[in-house]
Amino acid sequence: MLLPNFVTSCDADHPVMGRTLPGMVRQAQLRCSFADLTSASVMVSTSSNPRPAPAATSTSELTLITIAREFRNQPQQIRLIQWLQNSTGAQKQAEFALMWRDGEDRGPIDFVNVFRSYQGLPHQNAALRWLQDATQEKTWAGFVKLWVEWTHSPGAKVREIRLRVPFYPQTDNKFEPSRTCNTSSCAMVARFLGAKIASDDAYYQIVRKYGDTTDHTAQTKALAELKIKSTWHTNLGYDDLDKSLEAGLPIVIGILHRGSLASPTGGHMIVVIGRTAHHDYICHDPYGSLLDPGGGYTGKVSNGNGVIYSRTILNRRWLPEGPRSGWGRLFYGN
Repeated sequence: MLLPNFVTSCDADHPVMGRTLPGMVRQAQLRCSFADLTSASVMVSTSSNPRPAPAATSTSELTLITIAREFRNQPQQIRLIQWLQNSTGAQKQAEFALMWRDGEDRGPIDFVNVFRSYQGLPHQNAALRWLQDATQEKTWAGFVKLWVEWTHSPGAKVREIRLRVPFYPQTDNKFEPSRTCNTSSCAMVARFLGAKIASDDAYYQIVRKYGDTTDHTAQTKALAELKIKSTWHTNLGYDDLDKSLEAGLPIVIGILHRGSLASPTGGHMIVVIGRTAHHDYICHDPYGSLLDPGGGYTGKVSNGNGVIYSRTILNRRWLPEGPRSGWGRLFYGN
């Protein structure tokens, strides 16, 4: 069960609330022809900023809702969505428009604008499910095939992003250095966003006014005192990381930092500060590095400064229950 306000610890000796996973316990989510589109598939390798796909890339697992989350206004994506609209009859388009607009009749609808304006609202998701069910089987199969080729290509490179976020190690904290990963992580982002705090120790004093360092509600209130808006989530995915990074905003995420990749355990907060050209993520880990020999966190804490955690690692340690099971804090521009 997902707990909306789970607490974390940076040390295995400090148990945390969590959820049961299979075999383990978490301790701490144009008008053109099909042939024209197929011949245009080379565009994916030249796009400067395609959106990386979520962990699942099987065509059987893709839905229009997944595709809406992945949409990044890339030329090949726009052209493919236009093809889908041109393959959808006028009557179906009219019915979809009414559903998408929650019953409001405002005339013809532009499918590209649908994907541009997607917010995950219940009536939007219902409309997308209806449209997918109403699409002919061959049309849907062709659409998904090209979407996977253009958006989920494993070798496709993206523009590297690296935000200039300060690094605050938790191990030198004056209070509770073994369990203040949440505070140090939020302090890094707060300082990046312009908060007038001298260090993570100074931010800790603000947090303590509202609760424990591991309490996400206390962190939200402490950040709000610094005029920083943030929200805690338990259903994030790679598209959320990418969207935030592309907007110039870091993300604090919760990972399972102990145990093997096959059976990860623990509970630890880190900051995602960037994305590599190969779809991996650049992080500030306040406890050190998972990549250190002997199971991680055996070297200098500075090894966590700008450490790159691959999707292979994050799939198991951040998304253990699927492509939208990530826990983390999103920030908003001030």
